[in-house]
Amino acid sequence: MGKILTEQQIEQYHDDGFVGPIRVMSEDEALTVKAKIEEAEKAFPEEFNPENRNNLHLTFLVLDELAHNSVVVDAVEDLIGPDISLWSSVMFIKDPSTDHFVSWHQDATYMGMNNSDFLTPWIALTPSTIEMGCMAMIPGSHKQNIRQHEDTFAENNILTRVKLSKMLKSRRLLT
Repeated sequence: MGKILTEQQIEQYHDDGFVGPIRVMSEDEALTVKAKIEEAEKAFPEEFNPENRNNLHLTFLVLDELAHNSVVVDAVEDLIGPDISLWSSVMFIKDPSTDHFVSWHQDATYMGMNNSDFLTPWIALTPSTIEMGCMAMIPGSHKQNIRQHEDTFAENNILTRVKLSKMLKSRRLLT
């Protein structure tokens, strides 16, 4: 048995490639974190645009605290052991009543990794429902080879790689 996860959850992670939901904080705590992020987004909109939403935990204390949340870190330790390193963080903010979405992707390909020997904790600060465009995973896909992606550059896709590639193409820096 792990610090946070049950043996069944740990087994599910190794079989399916994901486990959840895991209660990281109370609803009130999540709403407080969300409000702090929204304050930071209003004060520094240029930092929270799709091209700059990477590694904001290095700049904003609320995001650093979220990235180092003890429940998240302990759950990660349950899955991979105590040798943990935070490689990066990404903010995907899907505002209500928008057509924004995150297209299907394989995290390893999206992040430019050459293997799938890592995990990506995902923290939802609002309810994750089908109506709101919740996260979806393909069980067992972590056991497959890294796949090539076809970037569609869809207007409302908030994957940062897609938006950055679109921006660079528009500036003729990428062919």
